[in-house]
Amino acid sequence: MSVITKAQDKFFKSVFSRKEIVTELFQKTLSEEVLPKLNLAELELVSGSFVDAKLNEHFADLVYRCPLIGQGEIQLVLLLEHKSYQEPYPHFQLLQYLLGLWNQNIKQQQKPVFVIPIVFYHGKTNWNYQPMQDYFPGIPTPLLRYLPLFDYDLIDLSVMANAQIEQFRNGFLAVSTFLLKHRHQSNYIKVFEREFIELMKRIDFQTDEGLIETLLLYIQQTNDLAVEELLFIFEKISNETKEKAMSTYEREIEKANFEAIKNLIKEGLVTDMDRLRKVFKLSKKKMDEFLKRIESEK
Repeated sequence: MSVITKAQDKFFKSVFSRKEIVTELFQKTLSEEVLPKLNLAELELVSGSFVDAKLNEHFADLVYRCPLIGQGEIQLVLLLEHKSYQEPYPHFQLLQYLLGLWNQNIKQQQKPVFVIPIVFYHGKTNWNYQPMQDYFPGIPTPLLRYLPLFDYDLIDLSVMANAQIEQFRNGFLAVSTFLLKHRHQSNYIKVFEREFIELMKRIDFQTDEGLIETLLLYIQQTNDLAVEELLFIFEKISNETKEKAMSTYEREIEKANFEAIKNLIKEGLVTDMDRLRKVFKLSKKKMDEFLKRIESEK
């Protein structure tokens, strides 16, 4: 899994594990036939994995439990499409996921839960939806009943206009969908600077510090812009945004420097600590701090 793919996976999970964010996402994207049946006020994130390591490369593994209005409960499944191209057989992947979940129910002596699969796609091109029977052209209609036919809902950011994104009430949801939609375009923060600034101004920086840091890191990881250029744009949002970004990026640089120095020392590749300090442009105080931490971890 590439660095960018890992960043996307972490960012997606950080954002859409928040109930208030995913609730509005469902309210704005699920069909008018399905939405009235769901008691989204009781939406609950279910922890735990129901797929193997290989499937985890394809699935965000975010499962929500949601009661039906007036009866029972239903599971909502979000699937993160990691690729920048369409998955040719999404039903097959979803079926493996659903079977994993139902097998888990059986092992725990529970009734199999009803599942609504939801594909969240943010690739470069439009998602080309097709029903499962289209995977088997030429099969006579009477034989199609032998297929495990089912449907899935699709959230396709490639066809979602910026104007629609701007209508999201939750600032984090608006910014996150904007970033996921445009991340394929080189230096998209600069290209869509005006829209980005307006969306970022809607975020309350006092509400969720962890999510804000994840967001700032994702922006830095998915842009070719230098940190200085990003900070210049952040300053147009607010001084608070710029200061938060500066502290976040400095902390990540320090973490990366520490890990690099620790590995160099651990492998015995460097013995001259003063030279190592100068290469990484560290103060003597900071280098001494690193060395003490490395020693304490032995």
